[in-house]
Amino acid sequence: MSQRTLAARSSSWLIAPLVLSLLGCGSDDAGDEPGPDAQGFACAQQTDSYHAGLSKLGAASRFRVTLLDADPAPPARYDNRWTLAVEDAASSPVLGATLRVNPDMPEHGHGVLRPVIVAELGDGRYQLDDVYLHMPGYWEIPIEVRSGDTVDEVRFAFCILP
Repeated sequence: MSQRTLAARSSSWLIAPLVLSLLGCGSDDAGDEPGPDAQGFACAQQTDSYHAGLSKLGAASRFRVTLLDADPAPPARYDNRWTLAVEDAASSPVLGATLRVNPDMPEHGHGVLRPVIVAELGDGRYQLDDVYLHMPGYWEIPIEVRSGDTVDEVRFAFCILP
């Protein structure tokens, strides 16, 4: 075997692991498990620090949305269930509102493939099922609240770990 053939074969053994590791980046395979690098993972963007009762005023100051509970807590990869409270500007519970929830990964230019299911629980509380955050990284979760002719949007942002 020539020196050139030996050099090509030995360099392919060095390159193959690198190529295989790069192929795994960005995978949204449900079988992915956190790897050894999961401990050092971080998002560059400013995110919300989760705690039960995290509350945000809408962009137009018409509604306040409070994240009463998340399962799992803090929000994590794959299936999430959230319980929200919605209040109007006078701090009264908003009954019969329509909530539209569209999780988004702005850095990737995509959202989710599954619609978030919203159920009214009463007393201004709403349950969000199937908040499916399928990839690790920075997620924005805009929640549009519509009650009658009044519309406002609250935006939560979380770093989802691998």
